[in-house]
Amino acid sequence: MFSPKVLDRANTLEFRVSTDDLADDLRRPVPCEPGPAELVKGFLAIATDPDWHVNNPHPQKEEISSRLRDLHRILSQFGFEFGHRVFRESLRFAAMLAAAGEPSVEAALDAIVMQKILPRLHGNRRRLEPVLEAVGYFAFSLEAPPSRAGETRFDPLNPPDGQGGPRLPRSFAKVQRMTANLRANQFASFAE
Repeated sequence: MFSPKVLDRANTLEFRVSTDDLADDLRRPVPCEPGPAELVKGFLAIATDPDWHVNNPHPQKEEISSRLRDLHRILSQFGFEFGHRVFRESLRFAAMLAAAGEPSVEAALDAIVMQKILPRLHGNRRRLEPVLEAVGYFAFSLEAPPSRAGETRFDPLNPPDGQGGPRLPRSFAKVQRMTANLRANQFASFAE
């Protein structure tokens, strides 16, 4: 397990392999061919321009910013909030994702939560379960959970029926796996 400080500076990618994908004829990976020179130059220009996302923002940057602030408020209640760097990197990622042809706000937020938020969450059941319930609610509905006293808690393992699927499906599925591990082992982290 990496320290939260390391995870805070990374975009953590999780690769899951289904049983059907385990083929008998798999070979060792080989280096891929270089991309077209213009494409490589474009990537280099983006990577070396720290303000690229400011000059080329996601078409719905305000909505992404608003949702990230909602998520920050949720996480702040539990001491798991993120800072300026994660917020800036998230907006930069969303801008690049849109430029690459994926302008969906939900797709951007799903990837951001999976890569930047969930990897930082770890702990024992008493500390982590309310956080996973709140983040699960956010991933399911794209809203902050109700904060009124006496409200029924959201159980990620038993989401409400008849409301369609989760708005952030990969993030919600990961919250479900983390919640199941937490309840089984009294501890959970992003790494399974």
